[in-house]
Amino acid sequence: MIEEAVLAPARRTSTPMHRQSAPTRPTEAKRIERIPALGWILAGIVTLLWGIRLLGLGSSSTRFSLVGFLVIVVGVTVVAVHAWIERGSRPAIWLSWLVIAVVALAFVAWAIGQVRVAPGYGTDEMAFDQYAALLYAHGVNPYLHSMAPAFTRFQVSPDGFTWHMNGTPVTSLSYPALAFLVYVPLLLLGISGQVAVWVNVAAWVVSLVLMAKLVPAQLRSSVVVIGSLSIYIAYAVGGVTDVLFLPFLLVSAVDLDTYAARRGLRLWMSPVAFGLACALKQTPWILAPFFAVLLFRYARSSGRSVGSSALVLLRYGAITLVTFLVPELPFLLSHPGHFLHGILTPFSSSIMPGGQGLIALALQGNIGGGNVLWYSAASVAFLALLVVATWLFHPRFSWLVFLAPSIALLFATRSFGSYFFDLIPVAFVAAARWRTVDLQPSPTRGSLALLGAGLLGCCGIVVLALTASHPVRVTIVGVHTTGQLATVDRVSVLVANTTSAPLTPTFTVETGGSATSFWQPNSVFKSIPAHRTVRLTLVAPNFPAEPSIAGGFEVVALTQGPSSVNVSRLYQPQLLHVALVPDAINHVITTGSKVTLVAELLNQYDQRVALSGVAVYLGQAIYAQRGLVYGEADINGSAPGQTPVMVTTNRSGSATFVIVDHTAQANAISFEANLVSPTDFYPYGYSQIVPIRFQIRRGR
Repeated sequence: MIEEAVLAPARRTSTPMHRQSAPTRPTEAKRIERIPALGWILAGIVTLLWGIRLLGLGSSSTRFSLVGFLVIVVGVTVVAVHAWIERGSRPAIWLSWLVIAVVALAFVAWAIGQVRVAPGYGTDEMAFDQYAALLYAHGVNPYLHSMAPAFTRFQVSPDGFTWHMNGTPVTSLSYPALAFLVYVPLLLLGISGQVAVWVNVAAWVVSLVLMAKLVPAQLRSSVVVIGSLSIYIAYAVGGVTDVLFLPFLLVSAVDLDTYAARRGLRLWMSPVAFGLACALKQTPWILAPFFAVLLFRYARSSGRSVGSSALVLLRYGAITLVTFLVPELPFLLSHPGHFLHGILTPFSSSIMPGGQGLIALALQGNIGGGNVLWYSAASVAFLALLVVATWLFHPRFSWLVFLAPSIALLFATRSFGSYFFDLIPVAFVAAARWRTVDLQPSPTRGSLALLGAGLLGCCGIVVLALTASHPVRVTIVGVHTTGQLATVDRVSVLVANTTSAPLTPTFTVETGGSATSFWQPNSVFKSIPAHRTVRLTLVAPNFPAEPSIAGGFEVVALTQGPSSVNVSRLYQPQLLHVALVPDAINHVITTGSKVTLVAELLNQYDQRVALSGVAVYLGQAIYAQRGLVYGEADINGSAPGQTPVMVTTNRSGSATFVIVDHTAQANAISFEANLVSPTDFYPYGYSQIVPIRFQIRRGR
């Protein structure tokens, strides 16, 4: 039925004769005809990559190796017969579907391997949904219950929490009811292990098959590529539940351009699917005004009156709303306040900003962030502008409505990478199937002028977001590390209040593009007086929050009233590190024999640095089965067991250590070199570990 629904509008699509391009030359025509066949070469390469991924999991189970080898065979076959697949014969069609099935199977196998390696949930949204389903299965309304126990139950790292700007994690259920109701049948059947992951995996497989079914046969190779992109498979397994609404949005897009002419089952298919998508998560809600514009404009282009077109829109909206309310209504009626508070949490200004959109410039470069409300205003303004553009440019770029949320959310205070990729598969299907002929006149100059003025207004709001003054300034003045763990557990900062009122900021650390759990001052701290600067020592709340001393990080101070993000300059650790030469001793050393290790200074690119007078410390330890044991070797003539031993580098940037052990050890002695900061005195720049096994020479 879906296939029929999408083929009908495709057959009616036509291009006016005066807009048809000039005849293509024979040679060029042959090249164009080969493009779909060449797409299968790319699909074959992607299939080969799936096989290599699975072979990488072979150490955990030989089954992965077997499946990986078979997938590689299919990939090689596809590359070899790529031109034959496009001939359109029945065996060729079967082969194209076989490739899609193999990729789906490879994805499922890979997902199983990832769960075996790291069974914990990567985000709080997965944990919240499954925990809410568990509560509901036991007769408890999850909107009335804290989700905090889900963190421990599903092994969510603190770095996977969603935080309020006051430093407390979000612990209320923040999604529509269908987001957790989809798990309930599996839980009632006794299936509880990694349920959220398996539902995500199933949703992506269904989406893959739907895309292949809905697009023309010559585009199925593109489906293989899209379905294998690491960003999608990583989100599906790693904790992002957006994939759950994707199959429903794909179905909703099928009939949207011809909905006014649909009857029977097709009348219900698109709005019901869209309603279910909205009942799963808030992202599809943003599409509602765009759907309204498209439905009305497409209805008008088919010859309907304004009133009749409005009825089409109302019919679609009514079916969508009823479908959305079916799973949500019991919770809305029983406790409307708690339900609305939960599902509107993502839109709250109290949630900490984050993501890879415009806000990333503030979080990672201190460009903007003085008042984050301007980011929300910019996002809403661009959304309104895109709705107007959809009306004016209908139907040339109608399929772009599925990318409109990505554009608008690019400027939001929470703008994550998943927002930019979620709807691309739907846009792909719409671009392949929707009518694109010019059914309406081109926009007038007045309309274009209005659109230009709106764009200038949106850009003005962006400028305000980037130039708003910061109420707080943060400067890192010192760090304390964990030694050999090579992480930072305390940071000393100067915090300046630039406003005329006292402020009480909260603090976190930005590293690797994401914020950690909130750090706490190690002294009594109430507020910073107006126009004053205070020195604070911030303490890491847990080990995952400690940044590596080998990489840069920033301290982020957040305030409310005004809501702002204030970031310190990037703290650049020492970039030098040490390498031991040789990097391994692959034979047993006789007791009393000398072993020479040379420590070489290297920069961040592992290039030799000729710098003399740098202190290098070589330590020794025995990593025994039952714990750490001190070694008994002497280094450069020092007392047996002394550790560490310091040598300064020569003109070539090298420090030499001569090692002798007169006592045989059952375990190897491990040697490791490091540098020490001359100002803060923390160790850094650790070398690789070189184990050496000493044994007594046996008589012949």
